[in-house]
Amino acid sequence: MNNVEARARAGIERFNTVASAWDDSPMRVGIATEVASAIVDTISPTGTERAMELGCGTGLLTGLLASSVASVLAVDGSHGMLDVLRRKLQELRIRNVEPLEADLAREMPAGPFDPVFSSRVMHHISDVPASCARLLDRLAPN
Repeated sequence: MNNVEARARAGIERFNTVASAWDDSPMRVGIATEVASAIVDTISPTGTERAMELGCGTGLLTGLLASSVASVLAVDGSHGMLDVLRRKLQELRIRNVEPLEADLAREMPAGPFDPVFSSRVMHHISDVPASCARLLDRLAPN
């Protein structure tokens, strides 16, 4: 395992450890609320979009946007974060979100996606230009 992989694995383990208390931060909830509002204002979803969230974590942003689109593929590398998201989806009876554990540096879900969104994630990606290029390939036309 190289240095980049070791740091990535340590980061995932950290997120697995802190997942259960992640949503307790008013700052994180506030940022997610502001980002969701900005996304809705920018793309004006019609409710027919197939969306993908890169680095969904516990679904703070996912939960706020799920009712605005037809479906969300919520992708994260931390099983602990996704476990919290799955519980929230059940509790809130949100049925149009599919959680997916994946390392987007190695594998990218098939598109097309209408919007691809994320918040507070890009600093965790070792090769941002390459990841963005792969994401652009998954966007639907227009």
